[in-house]
Amino acid sequence: MLISAFLTYIRCELALSVHTVLSYKVDLEQWRDYATNGHPEDFRPMDMTASDLRTWLAHMSRCGISARSIRRKTQSLRSFYRYLMLRHGLKSNPAMEIILAKMPKKLPDFIRERETANVFDSFDENGGGSFEEVRDRLILLMFYSTGMRVAELIGLMDADVDIVRSELKVLGKRNKERVIPFGKELKESITRYRELRDATVGGVTEAFFVRNSGKPLYYMLVNRVVHKAGSYTQLTQPTK
Repeated sequence: MLISAFLTYIRCELALSVHTVLSYKVDLEQWRDYATNGHPEDFRPMDMTASDLRTWLAHMSRCGISARSIRRKTQSLRSFYRYLMLRHGLKSNPAMEIILAKMPKKLPDFIRERETANVFDSFDENGGGSFEEVRDRLILLMFYSTGMRVAELIGLMDADVDIVRSELKVLGKRNKERVIPFGKELKESITRYRELRDATVGGVTEAFFVRNSGKPLYYMLVNRVVHKAGSYTQLTQPTK
């Protein structure tokens, strides 16, 4: 199938991140299912027009999908059709005729130091001693202290967290490694988390951040942690 071939292409030849490939997969399969009314065997993307694509995007808008998400879905279509032109002889890219959804203008949010502290303190005030609570607090602290992306945090390996040197090694976009130094507060939180994690899952894990089962985190779990923190203050959600 063309979508599967495209995903293999961007994963293996373009070396895009796992998160990016997953986003394309979700967008394109949503579009395919809508276009075929749930019958993927009838999918004929080479025959679709810009009008067909607009119909789907308009449907997404009516369903309450945000302008940001519709903009991303449009970019997914553009990338997919560029691939069809490159590898399957398509003459033109119908998605290029679609005007990207405008993003709503938003004033920048400034996070007061006291408000940010309240986010972390709230974990301790509400117990703060369970494995998940300690882990979730550390997730927020890492985002706030290091500026890591979600994909970098999820992909962080235990061996790449060095509390002696007080530094993290993360694998960013295009598989580029970078080193992030950290301070005393993060070092103490990492040590506490590791102790609880190893006791919970029964030993050291390959991934640094894990669930109770010992399996790595996934995007929606991290997203819930950040949104929960948003109930205390307007903490900016980390970029993907």
